[in-house]
Amino acid sequence: MKLHIQGVSLGKKLSLILSAIVVLLTVPITLGLSSYMTQALELRSEADLGRLNQLAISMVDEFNQDQKKSVHDLAQMFTSEFTPPYTLEEGSGSHAVLQAHGVDLAQRELEVDNFSHETGGNATIFMRDGDDFLRIATSVKKAHGERATGTYLGKNHPAYASLMQGLVWQGKVNLFGRFYMAEYDPIFNTAGQVIGCFYVGLDFTDALSNLKSKLRAIKVGATGYIYVLDNDHEPGMLLVHPSLEGHNIIKAKDKNGRLFIREMLTRQQGSIRYPWLNPGETSPREKLVIYSTYTPWKWVIATGGYMDDFVAASYQLRVALFISTGTLILLIIVILNALLHYFLHRPLALAVADMSLLEAGQIDHELNRPLAQDELGYLQMTMEKLRVRLQTVNRNLHSNVEVLARNSRELLSTAGKSTDLVNEQSEAAASMAAAVEEMTASVAQVAQTTQDAGRVVQDSAHRSQHSAQVIRQTVDEMTRIAHDVHDTASSLHALTDQATQIGIIVTTIKGITDQTNLLALNAAIEAARAGESGRGFAVVADEVRQLASRTSQATLQITGMVNKIQNGSKQATSSMELVVNSVGTGVNLASRAGQEVALMQESDREITAMVDTISQAVQEQSLAISEISSRVNLVSHGTEEAAASSLQTRQAAQTLNNLAEQLEHIAGDLRAKRR
Repeated sequence: MKLHIQGVSLGKKLSLILSAIVVLLTVPITLGLSSYMTQALELRSEADLGRLNQLAISMVDEFNQDQKKSVHDLAQMFTSEFTPPYTLEEGSGSHAVLQAHGVDLAQRELEVDNFSHETGGNATIFMRDGDDFLRIATSVKKAHGERATGTYLGKNHPAYASLMQGLVWQGKVNLFGRFYMAEYDPIFNTAGQVIGCFYVGLDFTDALSNLKSKLRAIKVGATGYIYVLDNDHEPGMLLVHPSLEGHNIIKAKDKNGRLFIREMLTRQQGSIRYPWLNPGETSPREKLVIYSTYTPWKWVIATGGYMDDFVAASYQLRVALFISTGTLILLIIVILNALLHYFLHRPLALAVADMSLLEAGQIDHELNRPLAQDELGYLQMTMEKLRVRLQTVNRNLHSNVEVLARNSRELLSTAGKSTDLVNEQSEAAASMAAAVEEMTASVAQVAQTTQDAGRVVQDSAHRSQHSAQVIRQTVDEMTRIAHDVHDTASSLHALTDQATQIGIIVTTIKGITDQTNLLALNAAIEAARAGESGRGFAVVADEVRQLASRTSQATLQITGMVNKIQNGSKQATSSMELVVNSVGTGVNLASRAGQEVALMQESDREITAMVDTISQAVQEQSLAISEISSRVNLVSHGTEEAAASSLQTRQAAQTLNNLAEQLEHIAGDLRAKRR
């Protein structure tokens, strides 16, 4: 399931995180402590079993030492009844005779019976017979009640080896189904040879039964016990056991088929764990056994019990530990939540409330005072400083917005006027371009007429040279030339008038250009006053001023060209008047053509020169008009660019005015929120 914690407060998130950390830290520690307690209890149980096992061995050893001391005292008492030296003499029969100070020790049942009667023990006198010892006098009786006289000790007897070496032997023996603590003292002859031995035995069968009862009475845990295994004559025989005493369990196996009894007898000392399934139970339980060997008796004494009995206390401790840990966790969480609420949640709530006031624009209200001099307190102090700064910024913004709005409105008005003036200048430039085109067409016509006049004069000269007959034709031609020259003069007068009009138009354009330059300069000044927000408009105003300057220069050039055209037209007019006079003279003298042919030819040459002059003047006038046309086109393009720049300036001014209105609206909102 996905947790939705985005809307949870920071204090609650931190509480949850710290609570989780406490749980994550405490639970593993608790589990570790529980596991450690279980292991410690197991080790303690193993140590307790070892101590109980050692106690059992101590009990057996103490019992053994008591019996040995008692039997030793009895042995000293019994041997004191016989006086050395001891001898082993050859007898009359098949057996030798063992003597003490010359007294035959055989058939001395009276002494041994008295000893048994007085001490409760039994005694036997053994005689060396070859490599064995023969009972020659004994109070020991067989199972049927008859004396054991005439029986041998046997080479397998535990005392045999010690006796053959001349050593005293003490130990536990089983004689005809009874347990005795026995002492065998060797009998030496004068040569130091072992010739027999005295036996004194103390029947401790009943005392051993009491010892076994004490061992069985020792409780090991809830169901554990001590048991003893024979590891001598009948390995695996249970000598002590609550219920199976007398049974041989050397072939016993655990749930996994392990011969654990044989392993214990082999190892003789240590600890062992094995799963054991009791009759009537469905699942095995682990059993722990500590065992040691009591070497004098070759007993394997084992102390064991079930593990769940030993660690039962750990279960109770574990439950108590879990309850205590849970209580501690709840207490820690409650304390943490209380501390977090006091030191974090409450200051954060105040900081959030302060931020809400700032977000709502309520910057005239003093914020909450810090509760502590920590990071949250520093945050609240910083927000209070921010509120004061916002107040200052708001006041400055309000005053600057008013100035900006006023300047933007003035700039917008100036941009509108500049646009209107540029549009008027553009229309004037278009009219001037049309007039220049008309003047160009007139000059072209004059040039064509001049060329025609030149050809006519040349033809007239040739004809005057060939024949006087063509004089009349020449007179007629001169008359026609006079008319043409008059027409040309009229055209030149018209050209002069048009040039004068062009000068007037150029003067008008120059006035418009100067006014545009002045407006652009005023716009640049207003943009500079607007500061950073008017920088773009200042660039546009500068471009307009440069275009106006270029337009003014072009109008000056046009004025110069117009003056040249007027001067050329006046010269051409004067020449035309001379031509008219010359033609009149030629007509008057036509009657004297014959005589004046030479003069006429000279006049023709003069006319030709004049026509050439007129042609050159017309060509120069045509070039000047072409220059005027190109300049007019430049003026037209300049006015178009000025119009575009003026439009951009007006748009920028409009944008600036809109921004000023928005800022004024924002400032108004802040003033409203403050109220």
